[in-house]
Amino acid sequence: MINLTTGPISLDKPVYQALISEPISHRSVEFQTMHQEVVNKLCEQLQAKQTFILQGSGTLANEAMLWQIKMLKSKGIILSNGEFGNRLIKQSKKIGLNYLKHKTSWGNEFCLGTIETLIQTHNLKWILFCHCETSTGVVNNIKAIASISQKYNCKVFVDCMSTIGTIQIDLSNISMATGSSGKGLCSLSGIALVFSNINIAKSSKIPRYLDLFYYKSKKGIPFTLSSNQLKALSISIQQTMNTDYWNQKDAYARKVHDALYSLGVIPFATKSSRVFTIIQKKINSQDLSSHLNKIGLSLSYQSKYLLKRNWLQLTLFGNHNYDQIDFAVSSLKKEISQAISS
Repeated sequence: MINLTTGPISLDKPVYQALISEPISHRSVEFQTMHQEVVNKLCEQLQAKQTFILQGSGTLANEAMLWQIKMLKSKGIILSNGEFGNRLIKQSKKIGLNYLKHKTSWGNEFCLGTIETLIQTHNLKWILFCHCETSTGVVNNIKAIASISQKYNCKVFVDCMSTIGTIQIDLSNISMATGSSGKGLCSLSGIALVFSNINIAKSSKIPRYLDLFYYKSKKGIPFTLSSNQLKALSISIQQTMNTDYWNQKDAYARKVHDALYSLGVIPFATKSSRVFTIIQKKINSQDLSSHLNKIGLSLSYQSKYLLKRNWLQLTLFGNHNYDQIDFAVSSLKKEISQAISS
């Protein structure tokens, strides 16, 4: 089965072997050495001063980041152009952040001029958004938004769940960003990642499990962390966090885009996309996905927001080879073309 879903992704054999190896104590020197190597690698590749590794999903990473935003005790803006931007707004409301929300239609990019005007007019001190809005695949312009924010001394916080590992990212001008071990990093989901270029706030109000200052005070390992998952992540980042891998993803993305664009079914995509949202009216997305499964191709359709809109998604999160992508693209193009012409 060729897995082109949003997750869980297929695991390479070395990553899988790490998951079934004998566990070691998170208090051991061996574990601490491995932990530091992973932290160093991620900091180096992402241009981040600090990396925090938490046992949990990407949502946990965002919760930890949101608490750091709350400690700023200032008003900011949350941008949303899809499901996961909306999720950030809901999480922020629950913990009582002081924010202005700015929403655009799903699939639309943000207007940079509007963002600048809002920051300036309302004297906003931070901005929060998703780098890749996974629900549509739109990649928001992280560099341009960071540049605008710097003009007004506005800190930038970014959910990078669907871009860490899939494209080369420079976080040097980003205050804090989040990721996870699944999706683009090609490991088992269950490790939450927070990358920071700012001082971590200390507060007794932050729940202990979300308290990044406490993680820092304990050299990054305050609680039990699975040695198997950390080892798997260590192996996967060696495979994914390099220029050759990102260039390969670029080639795959161009191939998918060129094959499907002429059919008019990927309105949100570009040649550099990593998530391709397929929108067509001729066939039910569940039926199409079921048929593709029978020939060995797995795509995403089961998320509530996809089912509601009859959307299907092909992603380039996993570690694939050219033949797999070629088969997937030709098969999908054939099925969609037949549906459109019927």
